[in-house]
Amino acid sequence: MRGKLALLLILILALGFLAARLFPREKAEHYPDFGGGEDEKLLPVDQGKENPDFLRFREELQSAVERKDLEYLKRHLSDKIRYTFGENHSTRGFLRAWKLDEDPSSSEFWAELDAVLSLGGTFNNEEKTIFTAPYVYTRFPEKFDPFQHQAVIAKGVKVYEKPDREAKVLGKLDYSIVKVQEEVVQKGKESWLKIQNSSGEEGFIQARYARSPVDYWASFQKTESSWELIFFVAGD
Repeated sequence: MRGKLALLLILILALGFLAARLFPREKAEHYPDFGGGEDEKLLPVDQGKENPDFLRFREELQSAVERKDLEYLKRHLSDKIRYTFGENHSTRGFLRAWKLDEDPSSSEFWAELDAVLSLGGTFNNEEKTIFTAPYVYTRFPEKFDPFQHQAVIAKGVKVYEKPDREAKVLGKLDYSIVKVQEEVVQKGKESWLKIQNSSGEEGFIQARYARSPVDYWASFQKTESSWELIFFVAGD
């Protein structure tokens, strides 16, 4: 019995050695912090879990968004929903503005709301009956121009010398607020942002890792029976 166990152990060790040779582990990448000398961060905030009732509703809504469930959405739209800073025309106008009344499955609304819901948010009052998302909108520091700056929404975001993932990596960013110099849109490829850190150094990041505080934001209000979407607009 001991001989068989010893043989089995040798076999396991041999297989482990062979696997290490065939599939070597990549070395961990270590890049300098690209934030600059006065880097200011906007860390993620999500107060949704502080109200279990809202948390349940948000989870249901996220599932509905994934299914592109228009009937569920209609049940949770306020009759007074504001979807523009101009003239608003209740739920009918909202549905028309997002082409949800024509071809709901191809409407851009679902992707926009999904992005908003994925980035947490905060309650507007002590009673926790009004919730606004995302945190990038509710918590963005006033001292930064919201039309010139964006928040990096992830940790360890690589900053490249050029808008190309094969280019030299200059460093990384963790939830930093950066100044956006320009957006680089390449046909058929992902979009990039040319950004500047607090020390004036420039580089490029993939646009999907940053968000502007003037992108779409949403507010939900508690009703007698559930929650309603009362705001879905873009702008300050």
